[in-house]
Amino acid sequence: MTLESLSNGVPMVAIPIANDQPGVAARIAWTETGEFVRLSRLSVPKLRTAIQQV
Repeated sequence: MTLESLSNGVPMVAIPIANDQPGVAARIAWTETGEFVRLSRLSVPKLRTAIQQV
């Protein structure tokens, strides 16, 4: 899903759960192609803010 979003210029909100997802989410934030919210800190207000930012 990440590559498809990047290739189409669609910003993302990443919520990494396992495997390589934390690294991918960090790259999304670093390249400013989206936002990410850690699963341990996920809440409706944090998700709402991330969505509004992208």
